[in-house]
Amino acid sequence: MLNRFCKLWPQTALLVRRSYRPRFQSYVTEVVHDKTAIKAISTKTLDQSTTTTTKSANIPEQASTDDTNSSILEDADKWSWYNKQKQDSRTITPEEFIDTGVYIIKSRTSSTMTVARLQALLRDVNIQIQTTQDPELVKAFLKICNMLLSAYVRTKNIKDAKLVFDGLIASPFWEGNEEITTVSVVTLMYGILENGTRSDFYKFINSVSKQNKLPCTERVYRELLYILNQYRDVNACRHYFKIMKDKGLLVHEPPYKPMFQALTIENNSEEALELLQEMKEKGIQPTTGVCCMVLRMLHDNKKNSKENKKRMEQVYQEMLDSGVELNVTVYISMGWDPLDALAELKKRSSAPISSRDYNTCLSRLIRTNRIQDALQLYRNMIKEGAAIDQYAYSMIMDAAAKDNDQPPEAVYEMYEEMKQQGLQLDEVAYTIVLGACAKEKNLTRAIRYIEEMIHYGIHPNQKNMNAFLAVVATSSSTSFNPRKLRDIWLALVSMGLQPDTRSFNVYFSALYKQMQLWKARGRSYYASESQEDNYGNPTRGPCRYMVMGYRAMKERGPSSRPDFATYTILIKGLACGGFTRLAMQIYEDAKNERVYLDVTAFNELIMALDKKGDLSDIMSIWYDMKLLNVPPDNTTYDLVMDTCEKLGLHETFLNIRSQRKNDFDRLWNKSNK
Repeated sequence: MLNRFCKLWPQTALLVRRSYRPRFQSYVTEVVHDKTAIKAISTKTLDQSTTTTTKSANIPEQASTDDTNSSILEDADKWSWYNKQKQDSRTITPEEFIDTGVYIIKSRTSSTMTVARLQALLRDVNIQIQTTQDPELVKAFLKICNMLLSAYVRTKNIKDAKLVFDGLIASPFWEGNEEITTVSVVTLMYGILENGTRSDFYKFINSVSKQNKLPCTERVYRELLYILNQYRDVNACRHYFKIMKDKGLLVHEPPYKPMFQALTIENNSEEALELLQEMKEKGIQPTTGVCCMVLRMLHDNKKNSKENKKRMEQVYQEMLDSGVELNVTVYISMGWDPLDALAELKKRSSAPISSRDYNTCLSRLIRTNRIQDALQLYRNMIKEGAAIDQYAYSMIMDAAAKDNDQPPEAVYEMYEEMKQQGLQLDEVAYTIVLGACAKEKNLTRAIRYIEEMIHYGIHPNQKNMNAFLAVVATSSSTSFNPRKLRDIWLALVSMGLQPDTRSFNVYFSALYKQMQLWKARGRSYYASESQEDNYGNPTRGPCRYMVMGYRAMKERGPSSRPDFATYTILIKGLACGGFTRLAMQIYEDAKNERVYLDVTAFNELIMALDKKGDLSDIMSIWYDMKLLNVPPDNTTYDLVMDTCEKLGLHETFLNIRSQRKNDFDRLWNKSNK
């Protein structure tokens, strides 16, 4: 009922979720440890509300639900105020239109309601423009259009965003408002980058350019170059950089930076030096970041290495002469070891080494898998009394979590240090500590960290959800049953988290593991004849939750599309539970999607079919394995040969036995791994 209520009344539903969130601590604890877990959430559907990203709070501060609710109600009152002004036939000023639009876009209503309100606002502005012809109203109209564009992009609705944009460039308001239309172009460019294809982006840019509607501003071309960098299209970067030069937009350093980044893709040090010289001739002082890119290209270019080394020294000397600020990245770009670079910087600088320089060294060491060196640097930082920020802690915690020589307790200790230092905890830190919990299969500690997140007002994100579910899936605890697993899942989803493919896979794994734990104790979750409804669907237990989750995956879209792990887990789980028909349906779906399945999935399915007596289906699966080039193992051969004997397929039996003899070496090697 909660999900249906949320869909019908998004604003009130948000209040429900906000008031529900502080109770998550007691709820999860009860779900996991209490045998009579509350059934607060309907299991009929999964909540599909839009995820709202919130900034993490500082540790000493605890998020106030009442304050959040007041903020939401205040926004609702402002929208009511706007409607009252309309009813009173009061003339609304351009500033009030813009302010109302800002309230709409910031309010935590559903995406559908946000779009509907912005569209209503645009209609009202347009009507007032027709009567007053106020140029300020035109600007207000364009700004609210940008808000609508942003709303569509946030919900990944690029199709409707393009319709809004096409209407904008066709309107008489486009010309003469370059500052505002620049925002329109940049918003849609990044929307297509994140949610469209490369061809979509080029089609959009070419269309706007042909219509001569591309605003002649430095920001448009600069952001265009950055996006072309994402597509690694250096020639296109050169083309638009030349246009910038012809239009006289290259008057300071920022537009040069993306062009240098493009040249690093080709490692074109010659062109980079020419560009650097051009900046100097124009009196534009290169920043440290630009110089580092040039130094890196010269170092990585193995042709004319002696000449490049001289050029590198020349660029470095010019940096010293110009008085530009040096940092550890300068020396790393020249090929220095990170620790040597840090030591050199300490010699040359009288000021304390910044947190950013330490973080750069830590990041470099961790990326090159020098975990022990990174941990030693961290210890030296503590001895020297260096300032360690949250990013350094997050990096070193992550390194310790991934190092098999480091126990999970090392990660927990660093987490406690962060709290003692009064540093701001965020979702990244909790993802790491939850990963450490999964490493030692410590479900109790993982629940405590989720409780702390809620206590500090940090809204769990997608990675937190996956990390917590991974702990649940790996835990060997039998203190909770599949129903409680389902309640934990719904509690997470009810907080606005949108499960992705990994989330579903971990959830399915946890359910399947519970079935395996029962099986290891000589029992079966579906000990009696499998409980099915009139349509063959399970009426209870883990198999029911698997089927419900699978259907939700297919409805949610690309971010939760089933993959090979999904199909493998579902086939094994449903086959283990005795729901052979459903397992076969999942298997057919996998074939239609051309998903490669592991041999263990085929074996589990064949064993289930053998129990049901569906021997002809076993032979069909055997021939599918041959067509799909899935190499059988000894279990597969035993099952299929036994089926041939039962069906009296003597010739097929001999052929399979001959194939098994020829396959002896591979099977022997596999069994001895």
